[in-house]
Amino acid sequence: GVTPRAIADGLNREGVPGAGGRPWSASMIRGHRARGSGMVNNDLYVGELVWNRQRFVRHPETGRRVSRINPESEWVRRSVPALRIVSDHLWEAVRSRQSTIEQRSMAVSDGVRRSREIAAIDPMRAPTPLRRLLVCGECGGGVGLLDRGRYGCVDRVRRRGCGNAVSIRRCDIETRVAEVLSEGLKRFDRAFKASGEHHGPRLWEKRLSLVADRNALAEVERGLAGFLAAIEDGLYVPAMKARMERLNAEGIRLRGRILVASTVADVEQTAALRHRAMLGLLIDRVAAGRAGDDDAVRLRDLFGPIALLPTSERGECRLVHVRKADGS
Repeated sequence: GVTPRAIADGLNREGVPGAGGRPWSASMIRGHRARGSGMVNNDLYVGELVWNRQRFVRHPETGRRVSRINPESEWVRRSVPALRIVSDHLWEAVRSRQSTIEQRSMAVSDGVRRSREIAAIDPMRAPTPLRRLLVCGECGGGVGLLDRGRYGCVDRVRRRGCGNAVSIRRCDIETRVAEVLSEGLKRFDRAFKASGEHHGPRLWEKRLSLVADRNALAEVERGLAGFLAAIEDGLYVPAMKARMERLNAEGIRLRGRILVASTVADVEQTAALRHRAMLGLLIDRVAAGRAGDDDAVRLRDLFGPIALLPTSERGECRLVHVRKADGS
């Protein structure tokens, strides 16, 4: 038979779009037998809908959402013969073929398990969290561990649809990434300083306007207090009512202006300072070799990805910051 990778390569060559418009991969064809994912495991092809096959829970340590397979006794099945497109004979033949392949690949599974155990003992052989920051500079795909402690474009290996053959050693990633992040932080500081110089006069005008509104409100409150004192002393005249209503309306307007101005005053600078502080803290963790998976994810959200690109020198690579859509 044809392997899932060969099928995926053929579909990509023919320009057939995959799920969500993404290129086809072997995992889209092969899927996970127990979870019912992948084309060859879709029960709908034999006219059966299945619900409650799995559930999602939060990992107690990382807080991430992970899937867990439910016992088969809890699955909910419904027969829909009108949607069948595959015969039972062909369906069972695929199941039999999967069982044969699983038996043959047991040694590989054992090897993967042993590799994970070794990685837990030797951190230098474990996947670095900073891989989450890296993307392929040519196809935009993910960067992962290839072999012998080197990281490169995983789409090139899995789908053969990318020509970026460059890779980077794991021991170099932290240093190189820290350099790119530090340079990005310097650019942020320069941009923040320039923004402050540009918006400084406008912010000063806002502060002056806020002071003027507060002084006007104090004058209104003194006027209202004077009227109330006069009424208490028995000096009320009908004309006071209209005047007090105008003062009260003016006080409401001024309080609204002050509340809004106090809330939004310097909000951009405040947000930028918080952004910079968080970015600096995460970069310090990278430089100290203490960055974890969550730190890498937050760095990518705040900073944007870093592209792995080839250079004119054979075997050499360069890391380039891919700026986010908002220009940061």
